[in-house]
Amino acid sequence: MLVQYIAFTVLGLVIIGSFINFKKTVLIWLPAQMLFNAQVAVKYTSPAMSLTMAVSLYLIFFYFILWRYKKKQLNREKFFLTKPMLLILSSYILSLIFGVISTTQGINSIIKYFVTNFGIVFLAWKMMKTQTDIKLFVRSSVLICLLMTLLALSESVLKDNLWLDFVFYNSPQDETTVGRMFYDPNSIELRYGMVRARSFFGIHIAFGVACLMYLWLMQVQYVNKFSYIKTRSILALSILLGAGIFMANAKTGYFGLLIILLGLYPIRKLLNIKIIIPLIIGIIIIFGYFPEYLNNFLSLFNPEIADEGGGSSVELRKVQFRAAMEMFSMNPLLGNGPGAISVLKNFGNNADILGAEGALLSILPERGLYGIFTFFYMYWYLFSKLRRTMPVKLLLSFLLALLAMELGSGQRDMGVWGVVLVAVVRMFQLSGYKVSAI
Repeated sequence: MLVQYIAFTVLGLVIIGSFINFKKTVLIWLPAQMLFNAQVAVKYTSPAMSLTMAVSLYLIFFYFILWRYKKKQLNREKFFLTKPMLLILSSYILSLIFGVISTTQGINSIIKYFVTNFGIVFLAWKMMKTQTDIKLFVRSSVLICLLMTLLALSESVLKDNLWLDFVFYNSPQDETTVGRMFYDPNSIELRYGMVRARSFFGIHIAFGVACLMYLWLMQVQYVNKFSYIKTRSILALSILLGAGIFMANAKTGYFGLLIILLGLYPIRKLLNIKIIIPLIIGIIIIFGYFPEYLNNFLSLFNPEIADEGGGSSVELRKVQFRAAMEMFSMNPLLGNGPGAISVLKNFGNNADILGAEGALLSILPERGLYGIFTFFYMYWYLFSKLRRTMPVKLLLSFLLALLAMELGSGQRDMGVWGVVLVAVVRMFQLSGYKVSAI
C-alpha cells in the first residue's frame, strides 16, 4: 500500500526533524497537516491511526518528554484554552460513563479528538513566541495553501482529483475505512454543473473552511500591515483562497466569508467601486459558465432543487433533527457517549440522522445538554479571554462565522481554525496592540 509507505516516510521525516529543530518542525507541520486526510494512515487495521493522529501524538509526546524545559524558546503564557478544554473533557468522560457505548470505543474517540484538536492548538500556542516563529508559520502556510488551491483548480477543470485518485487506489477501501474520505474517482460529485472540489481533504466542506481560515489570516496581515510576507503575495494568495471557497461549492464557506469580511472591512469599503465592479464581473463570469449556480442558495428553501443538486434542504434537516432528538431523549443530560451516533444509527429510524449536519445534531445525542453547554461556553470564553488582545470587531466576526458554520454543517477542525487564531492572537500581542477596557 503506497499511501501507507508515504505516511511512514512523512512520520519519519517529522521524527528526524524534531531532533534537529523541534520548533521549526512543529511550525511547518501546523499547516502541512492539511495535505493529509484521514485516509492517509500509518495503520488501517483496528485500532486505525491516521498520519495526522500519529504525528500529533508523537509531537505532543516529544514536547512533554524532552522539550518542555526549553523555556527560553517557548511562549510561557498559560495556554488560553485550558478552562474550556477541561470542561469539554469532563463532558466527554461523563457521557462515556453514563452512555451506551463501550469504554474502549469511547476512550479511543476522546484521545483522537483531544490530540488532533486541543493538542495541536496547544503546540501552536507554545511554539509561536517570536516574530521569526510567526514568519516561518506564515511562509509555510503560503506554500501549503498554494498547493491546496492549485490542486482544487485542476480538480475543477479536469473533473478529477489526481491526488485523491492516488490515495483511493493505493489504500484499503472496505468497511473499516468508510467515512475516512468521502471520495470515489468513479463517481465525481457535481453540484449544479460544478465539481465540489476537495483538494487534499476528505470532504469539500473541510476544504472550503480551511481556505476561509487562511484567507482570514492573510487579510488580517493586509489590513493591519503586518509584514511577515510581501503585500503582493498576500493579495495573490487571498485571490486563490477566495477561489478555493468558490471551488469547494458549499454554502458553509460562503456564510462564513460574509461574516468575516464584515469584521475585516467597514461596509463603506466593501461598497467601494473598486470592489463592486470586479465583484459584478466575477458574478457575471460565474453565472455565464455555471448558470445553475444560483440554485446553491435557492436549494435552502426549495426541496425539489435541493434533491436535484444532492444537497441539504429544510425538509432534510427536519428529518435529521427528529432522529437526533430520538437519540437525545435516551439520555438528555449527559448523552449516550462519544461516537454513539455511529452505533445508534443502526437501530430504528435513527439512520435518518445521516451525517448529523450541524453541531447541535451531533453533540446533543452524544454528550447531551451538558455537552451543548460546554460547546457554547468555549465561544464565550474565547471572546472574554481574547477581546483585550485583538480588535473586538475582528474577534467577534471570526467567532460568529465559526459558530454559524458549526451550527450549519457540524464542528470544524480545531487543528485548522485554532492554529490560525493562535497565529493572529500572537501577531497582535507581538505588535504591542492594546485594547481599552470594555
